Amino acid sequence: MSLKGLLTGSASVAAMVTLLGPAYGQQSPVEEIVVTGIRASAERSLEIKRNASTIVDAVSAEDIGKLPDKNVADALQRVPGVTTFSQASGEGGFDENDRVAVRGTNPSLTQTTVDGHSVGTGDWFILDQFQTVGRSVSFSLFPSEIVKSVQVYKSQQADFVEGGVAGSVDIVTHRPLDFNKTYTVQASAQGVYADLPGKADPQLNAMVAWQNDSGTFGILAQGFYEERHLRRDGQEFLGYNPVTSPAIIAAHPDLAGALYPSDIGEALFQQTRKREGGDVSIQFRPDNHFDLAIDGFYSHLDADNYNSNMLTWNVNEFNNNIPTSYTIRKNTVVAASFPVSSPTHPDPTNPTGPRLCVNGSVAVTGPIPCPVDGVVEDSIYRPGAAAETWYVDGDAIWRPDDFWTAHVKLGYTEGKGLTPSQPTWESDALTGESYDMTHGVAATAFPNIDVSSPADFHNDWAWSDKFTATDKEFYTQADIEREIDAGALQSVKFGVRYADHTRDVVGFDRGTCFFACPGAPSDLVSDGNYPSDFADAFKVAGMATNIWLADPRKIQKLVMPQVTPYTANFFYWPGSFKVNEKDLAAYGMLNLAGDRWKGNVGVRVVKTEENINTYVSDATGTANAYGNFDLVPIKHDYWDPLPSANLSYDLTDDMKLRGAIARVIARPDYSALGGAVSLNDAILTGTGGNSDLRPVRAWEYQASWEWYFGDASLLSVTPFYMDLTSYVAFGTHQASYVNALLTGQQGHTVISSYSITSPQNSSGTDKGVEISWQQPIWDGFGIITNYTYADGHDSGGGPLVGDSKNTYNATGYYENSWFSARLAYTWRSKVLIGLDRSTAENEAAIGNLDASVSFNVNENIALTFDALNITDEVLKYYANNTTQPRAFYDNGRQFFFGVRAKY
Repeated sequence: MSLKGLLTGSASVAAMVTLLGPAYGQQSPVEEIVVTGIRASAERSLEIKRNASTIVDAVSAEDIGKLPDKNVADALQRVPGVTTFSQASGEGGFDENDRVAVRGTNPSLTQTTVDGHSVGTGDWFILDQFQTVGRSVSFSLFPSEIVKSVQVYKSQQADFVEGGVAGSVDIVTHRPLDFNKTYTVQASAQGVYADLPGKADPQLNAMVAWQNDSGTFGILAQGFYEERHLRRDGQEFLGYNPVTSPAIIAAHPDLAGALYPSDIGEALFQQTRKREGGDVSIQFRPDNHFDLAIDGFYSHLDADNYNSNMLTWNVNEFNNNIPTSYTIRKNTVVAASFPVSSPTHPDPTNPTGPRLCVNGSVAVTGPIPCPVDGVVEDSIYRPGAAAETWYVDGDAIWRPDDFWTAHVKLGYTEGKGLTPSQPTWESDALTGESYDMTHGVAATAFPNIDVSSPADFHNDWAWSDKFTATDKEFYTQADIEREIDAGALQSVKFGVRYADHTRDVVGFDRGTCFFACPGAPSDLVSDGNYPSDFADAFKVAGMATNIWLADPRKIQKLVMPQVTPYTANFFYWPGSFKVNEKDLAAYGMLNLAGDRWKGNVGVRVVKTEENINTYVSDATGTANAYGNFDLVPIKHDYWDPLPSANLSYDLTDDMKLRGAIARVIARPDYSALGGAVSLNDAILTGTGGNSDLRPVRAWEYQASWEWYFGDASLLSVTPFYMDLTSYVAFGTHQASYVNALLTGQQGHTVISSYSITSPQNSSGTDKGVEISWQQPIWDGFGIITNYTYADGHDSGGGPLVGDSKNTYNATGYYENSWFSARLAYTWRSKVLIGLDRSTAENEAAIGNLDASVSFNVNENIALTFDALNITDEVLKYYANNTTQPRAFYDNGRQFFFGVRAKY
């Protein structure tokens, strides 16, 4: 049997797909053809890929709107070469994908646009508002229902907006003249049930499109309101420090330099997310010569959240106490026990006085030795946390005759990340403590206290933060194409683009009380402790789970009256910055074609102007609570010529061979350029930027063999290679800052030396291959599957940030005229997330299984059911090796059930 015959009709393959399980599709008008089902959407996606001049993969609206994908990033994880992440920087992993990366690189190297233009972005989590989270759009702001298609460009050409080294993602939205009826109405009403919080919430989407009888003018309006509750059970290991205590080393010399987990926390995160907004599109197309569209979009995400964390205070113990037992593996102290210190604490002769013994930095005089607290209860409430984005875009195409085409875009976009307050309260307790993480998850014990009750705890420290991150851009571009049809030269295209982008972050950090906070922990306790099923997905025997829980509203009531207003004295200059970037680009490109081949060759020349306002420590500068500082302006200018060439050759009528070469660029993250720093005063680490960072530059080479052997069928192989002549890796350096913790304890300014993690220029390579296979098999059954191998290394031999060597997707589906179903599995190997608290952070390999079912009641109404994370996978993170865990997170399962209607 021939290979083609095997692919198009093998009964054994059909049986195998049957075992994979069913899948589903939806009905939605696409352009001028009404298509239904997963097979129809696969055909549309392959049509985009087959007709493109570049190497591209696409996901159509059928894929996104009706599969188990609740935002655009979730849908893109099934595209060959795409890896998604559920976190941006330090907030840990969640149940919804938020960032997109291509071919084993980090999300910063992926350019994301909507309808070909930039989008201002915002992040709800405070650290993402000023740490190095990249230029990638936060996909949590984009519901999948707004999308017509998403196109992932793997190769570059001169008329593409620069900024994607690994690839570019363009989200294409609906416009009113895409439809073929005077009125088009689509709506969905769903409920979502999350099993960990045990809550059900509404998900509502509706779209109305109208056009006149002649099809020359139309208006589209769409709105969405989506609410859901999140609960994340976690255990967190907040970095690793070397043993340096002279007393410990004298007692146990083999502990010298061994790494121990600075803190181990049982973390309960709870959040309510409300995503609401909509888009409007007005389109005027009087004839084939002119097309004008004005598009507007707004999305706002309310993300109130509360995080409670019961921490074993190892950094305090390893600095002030001597372990009674311990275990070392791979130079890591994987288990240790500490006795309770004496005398009891606080000092009975001064119960409300300041405590001066944390980290052993100050010795108490007199007969009372320095006590050591072994556990900290940390409660952080973020009411009003939010993110939003909006844009207005004008897009006009004019064809005055059969030879000339002019295209003009003009628009403005703005995003915000908002933390209006972060009331935080800590208490601690004097106790012996022990931990044992020999099996990964740590068993923790506090023999002298009861963690289920606040009676043994005393108030410690309270503070609040306020951050606003604004991200905005004005852009305009003009393109002109002249049809020539002179032999191989088909047309000449040239154009210019200008963008003015500003990222502005302003923060305040206000301490309220240091070890003399009013009241007692019992005044703040909630109605209940941690949920009885806390950490059931990963806990081990001996792990503390029945932990007392503070009421976030009581914390807010205690902390906030002492915080407001945020005066200039509490301006958090280490985490504030402003970056303005002006980009000017011009290009020329030749479109070529001949017998059985087509392609393009061109060059794009880009000028980048960076104006950075960063804050630095200066003993003679402006004084405030975080030390004397100066505002330092920094300016960088650079030019980049970006040549590119793409070639596609038809080996047969259904087989293509492609090749591409290009020089590409990705500019540094705005937050990295701003130099903002986030400090951890307890363990003397921080994360910062680098205002002198150079952009990432690379030469990329790739080829693709594609065989379209039947309807909705493809077999392809795509090898690629990137020479990253300039790359951004992470390193550490020492820097001095005011230690707010010790300053508050001691009543005078304390300067400490911090180990700061920051981005640094390097170089590297990335190479690999993508393999895709999809086809209908038999009698409504079909399969879509792909595998990607990416091997990326920096110049030091370490892996690239974001490099997951092996990724594969397998989807089995079944559909007929009234029923459709799908089972989809995605797996990827371990990946380096970056450095956190000066320690490497890797995410372990993970797979996810999702399912969807749809019943067509009639041609206008369908009942739907989606299930996400069916196997309840746990997100696992570790440091330099698996003996050093960083976090375990369980987000539970989600179930969506509802009805979709169209007219």
